[in-house]
Amino acid sequence: MPSALPYVLASAFLVPGLFALLIREPRRSRVVGFGGGAVASFLGLIATLVGAMREPPIRIPLPAPVPWAASELFLDGLSAFFLVLIFFIGFLVSVYAVGYMKEFDAHRRGQAAPLLLNLLLLSMAFVVSAGDMLSFLLGWEGMSLASYFLVVLDHEKREARQAGIIYLIATHIGTGGILLAFLFLVQTTGSFSFNGFAAVPISDPAILSATFGFALLGFGTKAGIFPFHIWLPYAHPEAPSPVSAVMSGVMIKMGIYGIVRFLFYLLPSPPLPSGRSCSPWACSRASSASSTRSSSTT
Repeated sequence: MPSALPYVLASAFLVPGLFALLIREPRRSRVVGFGGGAVASFLGLIATLVGAMREPPIRIPLPAPVPWAASELFLDGLSAFFLVLIFFIGFLVSVYAVGYMKEFDAHRRGQAAPLLLNLLLLSMAFVVSAGDMLSFLLGWEGMSLASYFLVVLDHEKREARQAGIIYLIATHIGTGGILLAFLFLVQTTGSFSFNGFAAVPISDPAILSATFGFALLGFGTKAGIFPFHIWLPYAHPEAPSPVSAVMSGVMIKMGIYGIVRFLFYLLPSPPLPSGRSCSPWACSRASSASSTRSSSTT
């Protein structure tokens, strides 16, 4: 069942949003789209809380997006914390949006809002549970594009279009920084997986500094850290209130998640009993695997 859970949750978010596009009556469209997002968020919250109680951390293989790189979801304590935040706020915002978004009923584009909001929530959940570079970047780009289209939902206003352009430029500058940081890790480790990154600690101080510098640029832009916060005062006032709540309460926290995750990988590696070294991520996974083998032998 855990291996099917990502597909169930993805369907729970996306199917109501797609149905909302097909329903002509605006109120029913809002109830189906945002209501479906609320139900999906509630299911995701329960699944995360149940999964967080399991040991060892949960790994779910995914179909490889390219032949030369495996893909997986990985749920550890850090992922679970941010997933709870995403699904909890997503549930509250989706319920609130059913009534609030009626101001867009006169415009056909308002019927796209449920799908975009659900896609935003799903993409953020994918970001914090990704276990490899390609899955992470796919979720990150989905999050960026969904939030952009929500910011410019009222695109007839010049301010909304201007805010959207500034946000789109800023977020893709950040994505470029994240991509460069990942490429340094790929060059050093020869792997695309987070586990592979953690298994080969970076010994060259120059590469270490460059990797963290690009990561800080990318994630700091999303988190709105000075001086990368230029998009914040433009995008938030123009986004509908439910969208602004998700951006403020959850989306900018994705930048904090990225910084914490990178710091977690780049900490000095403690020695193993064999004399080898590993990062905290790799050591925790090795410890979990060892404990699993021990319990199975007993």
